[in-house]
Amino acid sequence: MTTKFEIYKEVFETSRDEKRGLTVYFGGQSIAGVVIKIIETEAIEMRSREFSRIVVCVEAIDALAVG
Repeated sequence: MTTKFEIYKEVFETSRDEKRGLTVYFGGQSIAGVVIKIIETEAIEMRSREFSRIVVCVEAIDALAVG
């Protein structure tokens, strides 16, 4: 069975390696930033203009968009 992390891994790595913006959608909300760290298969750490540290649980993610 494919996990959400496996599905999203390439997008996370692109954001982290190329410093590209990423919008994460979950529960009818969204948050934008750049991935700065992938925390095993459980979460990602992001930063944005507004917040220096954002931790998002991979299982909570409904969709992603890369700018």
